[in-house]
Amino acid sequence: MGGPGACPQRSAYGGPLLNGRGEVIGMNTAIRTDAQGLGFTIPIETAQRIAAQLFARGEVWHLFLGIQMVNLSPTLRAKFESSLSARDRL
Repeated sequence: MGGPGACPQRSAYGGPLLNGRGEVIGMNTAIRTDAQGLGFTIPIETAQRIAAQLFARGEVWHLFLGIQMVNLSPTLRAKFESSLSARDRL
């Protein structure tokens, strides 16, 4: 996510994320407008590393963390709460 003093705009899909001094600190990758404008940003150091790998090898090697947005239904909430309660009992 963005750094201090940085706020992705809804129209900033794929563009640079700037701080208050106009320095590029990240690359905006996605904004969920249905989630109060929740934005996802790649830190500039990561974007630079990825660009270097693309130029050097033509591909990027990286780990993947799968995250999925879902609606929190009453059933799903109860499942999470019972899972947390079970962990607290350990």
